[in-house]
Amino acid sequence: MKMKLTKIALAAGRCETTAPFVREEAVAAVEALPYGTVALFEPDGLPRAALLLLPGGGFNKVNADQEGAAAALWLVEHGFAAAVVKYRLPEGCPERPLQDVRQAWVLLRERCPALPCGVFGASIGGYLAAELAVSQPKESRPDFQVLFYPVVSMEEELAHRPSMLRLFGREVHGLEAKRRSPLLCVDAAAPAAFVAAAADDASVSPLNACRYAEAMLDAGAAVSLHLYASGGHGFGFRTEFLWHDVLMAELEKWLNARL
Repeated sequence: MKMKLTKIALAAGRCETTAPFVREEAVAAVEALPYGTVALFEPDGLPRAALLLLPGGGFNKVNADQEGAAAALWLVEHGFAAAVVKYRLPEGCPERPLQDVRQAWVLLRERCPALPCGVFGASIGGYLAAELAVSQPKESRPDFQVLFYPVVSMEEELAHRPSMLRLFGREVHGLEAKRRSPLLCVDAAAPAAFVAAAADDASVSPLNACRYAEAMLDAGAAVSLHLYASGGHGFGFRTEFLWHDVLMAELEKWLNARL
């Protein structure tokens, strides 16, 4: 399939477009990006919709492969534009990655003004995606959200402690932890959500996904929860994930229903 890749430096707004783009170079292209950059993958024709992609990495890195380039390629093959954000790492400054995500979101909306625009986040990227989806003013929120094994809370039971320490430079507790938890910001205006996790995830508790789905239901917002018996953490778009074909079929069906 023909596609093009546009690299956009968020701070400077500089763009560099490669067309046609060779799919085999996708992971290397994302890995080579400096932090604070967006890799926008687009099909050769007019896309049906656009998604902002926020990979995980525990705020220690930004995963370029199964939550970045592989996700983008799958989306392009299905007619979507996909913008992978290589957000800056927080290093104790929680606003740093969030600033990049919000700026990338505005940029995607500006480039695709007539298209439905959603957000995809995996692991700690799911935390950033959920923040964008439910903590923003209603008029600035995505049209839909896709979360794979997300972190949605900074409270002790659900938080991923290594990510928390890298995000804030310390542990957060009590009211501050609640304030920093998108789980507690879900309301009736929350965009429709597709949430997937594995029951045997030993890194990020699958209760994050379950509680987020429960909060969506309680608020009267649309949600589709997919909890698989096995797969651990970080399955992303890996073809060796036992439930990969099922997950992809369900995701495609769900995305089509959003258009």
